Amino acid sequence: MLSAPQIAIQYQQNHYFKSGKSMFLPGSHNDAENMRRILIELYHYKEKNIKLLWDRPGASIDEWPTGENIKKAMKWLTEGLRPGDQRFLYCAGHGHRYEGEEDVFHQALIPVDWKVEAMLRDEDWSECLTNRIVRGAKLTICLDRCFAGNAFDLPVVYELDEEGELIIQPMEQNGNINNYRRHREWAGKILCFSATRANQNAQEIAVGASNVHRGAASYLLTEYLRYERSPRVSDIYHFMREHLQERQHVMISSTHIGDDPTFAP
Repeated sequence: MLSAPQIAIQYQQNHYFKSGKSMFLPGSHNDAENMRRILIELYHYKEKNIKLLWDRPGASIDEWPTGENIKKAMKWLTEGLRPGDQRFLYCAGHGHRYEGEEDVFHQALIPVDWKVEAMLRDEDWSECLTNRIVRGAKLTICLDRCFAGNAFDLPVVYELDEEGELIIQPMEQNGNINNYRRHREWAGKILCFSATRANQNAQEIAVGASNVHRGAASYLLTEYLRYERSPRVSDIYHFMREHLQERQHVMISSTHIGDDPTFAP
């Protein structure tokens, strides 16, 4: 069975970071809606199996991307999961990077109710999602936020070298990420597309004559999926490098080592 929660947090225009920068993300709703259409039109997901959480006017209390609702959506995603099942998670919002014990950095998602609820930290994702993927099942993730680089602590990282060749590295040897804490056995297969590395900000762009706001990485990924429904990891890296250049560096990580796995929701 195919199931997919879509989390899109736009935040209110009158909410600001401590730096004074606005939290407003006008592109997140557009990206989630576009991804929803792709899942239905190209990958044959049923609309009833796509759970959309967004802070859009008119959204019900259960659809609001609060910390509690996001945790519930993660558990819904893994309910009744069996070998052979495939799940997909799309998440767009603000990320937060903070230093924990032993100078280890962690990443977190800022929910819409961040003023009263704690951020969703990596241990929350482990408890509600990644630890619940059973052997033989597959989870694909698209995470478009700042500091997204391997927020799920997956043990394998795919990169392109200077010649453009795909290389595979264990997380503890990867110089781009310093939050690897432990290696463990993983049951199900998880493949995660992160819009940024762990120390980078995500970019928004204006698309078309109407200047529709979109997350840069989400927009490029969905455009590429319309062209190629089951692209290889190396193909995605080359496409992103060509269009994003040095503005933003995506990252793809996994639980299992593969020569050049396919990325498909």
